[in-house]
Amino acid sequence: MPSHVYEPIANHALAVYPRLNAPGFESSKVFALTALYLASPPPGFPSQRALGKHLASLYLFILHPTKRRKSEYVPEAPEVFFIHVTKDKTEVGRGTASKFSKRLLQGRTRNVVVMECTDRDLVNIATGKSLVDPMIADKKISIRGDIQKLEQISQILHHERSKLYRSVVTEPEKEKDEAHLDEEPLQYSVGGVPRARL
Repeated sequence: MPSHVYEPIANHALAVYPRLNAPGFESSKVFALTALYLASPPPGFPSQRALGKHLASLYLFILHPTKRRKSEYVPEAPEVFFIHVTKDKTEVGRGTASKFSKRLLQGRTRNVVVMECTDRDLVNIATGKSLVDPMIADKKISIRGDIQKLEQISQILHHERSKLYRSVVTEPEKEKDEAHLDEEPLQYSVGGVPRARL
């Protein structure tokens, strides 16, 4: 076995947070990478205190499958990812629409923001290829709830496209060090997976 392996950074994030891996949805990488950054914030990433103070809400992302070539797997049903920001912790998770109440999905509950679009559109927003406002104007995405909060949380979802797709060299035995998951005692739970130092 070679001493180096080649893998996109986001694939490493999915290995750390396998529950965020929704087959057929590229946006799984966006949310896994977000969870990884929340667990060990890079320079410039918002602190838990800042998130809790300014963005405390439940954010639901209803993502519809993007049509692909016949040879590729395409899910039949939408997938729902969520980011739940409270004063003490921020949780990233996913589930099928049936796991959420109709009231929640329609954004009729206080402090709930809902964004509905295709899987590809979410990835394009996260990588900076598309902007939220023009997509709302073109009716490519649907927003229910506080749009300003959604725009702010979208900044947390923003990742360089190279982080999702470019292959990088990593040492398998040093993956935990690279993710910075064990530098300091971890203080807050992130959805039952490696607890986050927020």
